[in-house]
Amino acid sequence: MTSASSSLLSPAPSANAQRSALADLTQETLALTRRLFLQLARRPSTLVAGVLQPLIWLVLFGALFANAPEGLLPEGMSYGRFLGAGVIVFTAFSAALNAGLPVMFDREFGFLNRLLVAPLRSRSSIVLASVLYITALSLVQSVAIMATAWVLGYGWPGGAGLLLVLLTLLLLVFAVTGLSLGLAFALPGHIELIAVIFVANLPLLFASTALAPISFMPAWLGWLAAVNPLTFAIEPIRAAYAGHFSLSAVVLHAPYGDLTAAACLGVLATSSSREAVLLKAQPHPWLEAIQERVHGDDPELKRGKPHPDVFQLAAQRLGVNCADSWAFEDSPAGAEAALAAGCRVFVVPAPGADRKLYPGKGTEMLTSLVDVLPLLEGTPQ
Repeated sequence: MTSASSSLLSPAPSANAQRSALADLTQETLALTRRLFLQLARRPSTLVAGVLQPLIWLVLFGALFANAPEGLLPEGMSYGRFLGAGVIVFTAFSAALNAGLPVMFDREFGFLNRLLVAPLRSRSSIVLASVLYITALSLVQSVAIMATAWVLGYGWPGGAGLLLVLLTLLLLVFAVTGLSLGLAFALPGHIELIAVIFVANLPLLFASTALAPISFMPAWLGWLAAVNPLTFAIEPIRAAYAGHFSLSAVVLHAPYGDLTAAACLGVLATSSSREAVLLKAQPHPWLEAIQERVHGDDPELKRGKPHPDVFQLAAQRLGVNCADSWAFEDSPAGAEAALAAGCRVFVVPAPGADRKLYPGKGTEMLTSLVDVLPLLEGTPQ
């Protein structure tokens, strides 16, 4: 059996050979990050809602408990200042927890498959782009919250405190983004991912020290709050607002003992699931068996899909006839191109794609590439 393979995403091989691995990784990461920001620019309401919602929480909850008795909270802190750290952390956590949604949609619409078969220098760029995008959004939201808190008279963390806030948020965002991307690769679809986000969001908020100190909670809830990752991010930021920006200062009085700011940051630093995410993002081993690739910017390619040129050129380089070749496609244009070239065409539609858009006559629909394995038995290699 012979097969022709094509891909639309690839820089010129001669140029790639002259670039360093770091330069290629940087270029790929920035290109994918720019794509995410272009999607955000087309849907600015996402950013507006992401900034407004925590500000509303800060204003309303701060006003609700504005007349709380003095001395009720640790060190006589006002409730608005106490609440600010919780809102900052919860906003960053929510943004990072949603990091997997763009990747999940790319999976469902077939774009991720195109990235995985493209000759990228490293598939890590897919993960790094999501991390950069979510980190930038979280910082924008956090600055808006901190500025609003300052205007409302809830204080400002100061120079050293700002560094502690930044470090804490980065560790939290990296860890939660890694978890979200892992779920995006592991779960079957965006409905399941959204369900996980909805189920996790509010329970983790209320089972943390975002809205109340552990001393206000019953014993069982205090234990939950004391092991909640959000608490380990909230307390160092709260200490920064109180002026205690030393890493050796005790910031959390947990049922199992006192924890310093350094200990809380250490917990966040060891929470990332980066290895699992990168493992999921690695190329499929069978892709290494592809002998010839024809890309969209190939100098010998005159016309792209739906014209048959890409398959004809691949067959020519392999020294075979298109009529003896099998083509596997996921797009209507690609299926039309393969049919026009005379290949036997198998189509694996992207999840949710309208099958009416694909050529009906001459194509064989599959639900997965696994479906083709029985057809290979007895086929000459």
